[in-house]
Amino acid sequence: MSSNPYASPASGIASTARPREIRLYTPQHVAGATFLGGPLAGFLLMATNYRRMGHSDAAIGSVLVGLLATAVLAMIGILMPGLPSGTGTLICIASIFLMSTLAKNMQGEDVEAHVQRGGKTASVWIALGIGLLVLAAEFVVLCGIALLVL
Repeated sequence: MSSNPYASPASGIASTARPREIRLYTPQHVAGATFLGGPLAGFLLMATNYRRMGHSDAAIGSVLVGLLATAVLAMIGILMPGLPSGTGTLICIASIFLMSTLAKNMQGEDVEAHVQRGGKTASVWIALGIGLLVLAAEFVVLCGIALLVL
């Protein structure tokens, strides 16, 4: 079995697709989606990258971590309404910065190598759309929880 000529040594891309056929999300895409839809949106983009690079276990782990991070942030917002003014904004900015940093550290080299081999990046509009869809889904879930509690 020959190795994939389109895979960087560190990436382990298992796909036999040519790099131009695979579109990966950049850390900037992840930050934009996180801005709109929170950590779950960013982790969904990272999971998509992992899946497209042939790392299905990492993709599943990304989704699970995204769900956990979103749940933790929702609980902080719900259970700690007495936080000082501006704390929510600080938490949001920190989560965007953290997601961007995670994406750079975990996938940045693979995305850069992919682009250098002639591969393309995914659409920024799709990344932002995913962020908005996640935001809408989170809103529906939180409204449902609020209706059950009240």
